Amino acid sequence: MSKLHEKARTDPLFLTHLNRVIHPTGATEADYIELRYSAYELGDDSLMDWRKSFDYVLGWLKKNEAML
Repeated sequence: MSKLHEKARTDPLFLTHLNRVIHPTGATEADYIELRYSAYELGDDSLMDWRKSFDYVLGWLKKNEAML
């Protein structure tokens, strides 16, 4: 896992997308898990941005799965 962590740290775009997956409404707001249990709904644009980031992170992990 340390190799994967080091590789992730060298890819700022990955870290940006990962942050958006974790915090869909911004880093200072509720995280994804909290939003799942709240009455707050993401707007269409925010949801689309979140999905793009989710797809990026998933693709990045698949591309680097040999390190997993």
